Order: sequence, then structure tokens, then C-alpha cells
Amino acid sequence: MSQTTSQYNIVDGRLVLSNGREVSFPYPVAESLNFPHAIVVRLDVPPKAHFNENVFGISYDGKILWQVLPQQHVREESPYTSISYEGSKAGLYNWDATLYVVEPTTGKVVDKQFLK
Repeated sequence: MSQTTSQYNIVDGRLVLSNGREVSFPYPVAESLNFPHAIVVRLDVPPKAHFNENVFGISYDGKILWQVLPQQHVREESPYTSISYEGSKAGLYNWDATLYVVEPTTGKVVDKQFLK
């Protein structure tokens, strides 16, 4: 699977920036969102792996700006399952049916909502 924008490509789960730099992660990139100063990526974590902090903010020159901080979850294994635009912020949805709204350049949580 591949996803292409003018600033980067996701090729076979790898983030490849337009400057040729590749950003490495412990698991493949599942999806991404473009913001003015950062790319927010969610990793595809295998079901048996324990890696809840699977969302990162990346600068357009390839620096990892942040990794989502550990949160208190209902279940021990509760990685983020999707990301979305929430206005100028990023929405991170996890297995516990919780939405965390974060600043795309810092990863700071600005809102939290339980959706069930």
C-alpha cells in the first residue's frame, strides 16, 4: 500500500520524505495526516504486540517531534486505531473508545472524550 503527497510518501509502511530522508518506526505506518508544520502518523501494531503509544508527530525535514504519551486506559492493550482531523488539531482514537485531541506539533492533549 502506498500514499503520496507532495511532501512525503508512505511506501510499504515506510515514511519517505520529499528530501529523500526515511523515518524509521518499530511498526509500519498505517495512516497519516498533513498539518502545516507536522505530519501525524499512526503505526499499525500487530494484535499480540503491546505498543499503545503508536502515534507520532514528524517534522517535514524528518525529525520525530513527539510520540503520544502513555495514558491510563481501560484495557492494558489499547493502541490507537485511527486518526482524524479535528479542526486544526489531530484526533486520536483508541480501542477504549476514547478520543484524544492533540496539538499536531507537540502532541499535547487538549481534549479527551469517551465516545461510548
